[in-house]
Amino acid sequence: MTTKLHTKLNAEITVLSPLHVSSGQKLLRDFDWVARNGRVYIINQTTLFDLVLSRAEKDHGADLTTITDTLMGMSLPDLERAGWLEKSDFRDGNPIFRYVLHGTPHMGEISEQIKDVYGRPYLPGSSLKGALRTMLAYGIYAAQKQTPDLQALKPSRSWAAQPLEKSLFGRDPNHDWLRALRVSDGPALPPDSLRLEGVNVFPTARQGQAGLNLDLETIREGTTFTLPITIDEYGFQPDHVRQLGWEGQRRWLDRLAKLGRAYNRSRLLNEAEYLQAKNAPRSTQLFYHRLINNEFDKLAEDEFLLQVGWGTGWSSKTLADLLQKNQLQFARVVTDYKL
Repeated sequence: MTTKLHTKLNAEITVLSPLHVSSGQKLLRDFDWVARNGRVYIINQTTLFDLVLSRAEKDHGADLTTITDTLMGMSLPDLERAGWLEKSDFRDGNPIFRYVLHGTPHMGEISEQIKDVYGRPYLPGSSLKGALRTMLAYGIYAAQKQTPDLQALKPSRSWAAQPLEKSLFGRDPNHDWLRALRVSDGPALPPDSLRLEGVNVFPTARQGQAGLNLDLETIREGTTFTLPITIDEYGFQPDHVRQLGWEGQRRWLDRLAKLGRAYNRSRLLNEAEYLQAKNAPRSTQLFYHRLINNEFDKLAEDEFLLQVGWGTGWSSKTLADLLQKNQLQFARVVTDYKL
């Protein structure tokens, strides 16, 4: 008898709105980048230093120590004023720039998109798996017509939901059946898949606030790529499933797309209702209505929408409206965790 050890899937992903997964780094104006005519030039520090050093030597001779000390304290505009960075340098293909973003920055720093060691942007598998894990948790509760017991939460904010996760996925990390779902990193994308996006964090506390403006590197909408997903079947075999406590769990992985459509239709409707009540910008409301009325109805049986990455909001990282089924418990959560 042959035992199937792996099921290999390919997730074909289309980016519907600018996607940002932060590297944790901020790129600073006049040190990491400079803006010119609707473009942002991201500096290759090593190559730029070599070029400027050679030009400075012509002006000041071979005293490298003095030149180096001088350069270390200079911003990019300082280098331009000194004539060591020239207008003619701002051209496509110049190696002093790592890449060029289209867009006009509004702030003094840009949140960097995560990239591989060669500077190419990608979608980490961990980001996608985290979103899938939340989606599955919501879907399992909804399919079983249950709601999370908020009285079981731990006092620590960092580990509050651990009892709920254990009840859904396994008693500890070694027995978590989502270990069987291995989501690979997405492919390295070319630098021209990046775009600069100005973002306004919509104010939620009071009407009339201006919100918070940010500049982000994003993978632009319309980008498509394939990301490998593997299901390890070993733990679901009869000899192991009872030992691991995984009885009946494999079915949820077969229903990923169905659960995803149900979960995200609920999310879309809630977001659209919220934005309308808050009188959000018209373009934002139209985007959600377009997803609900056009994109959602075009989905095939093996397709679903999913929010991934930065800016998806508190509700996308939690069980969203399921948490509010018991208003009394939810009010205590808000108070206890100072939400």
